[in-house]
Amino acid sequence: MAKPNASEVRDLKEALIQGARFLQETGVLSHSFHGNMSVRIPGTDHLVMTG
Repeated sequence: MAKPNASEVRDLKEALIQGARFLQETGVLSHSFHGNMSVRIPGTDHLVMTG
């Protein structure tokens, strides 16, 4: 499997953060962001997850 570059991982993290913010702003997630979201880093077995 190819190793993603740091820029790709940063972009995925930012997209995940923006998605969580959107869901919180629209009332899908609580104000404490209770809930988990993740995105798989393409070409790897690794995930970026909210905590």
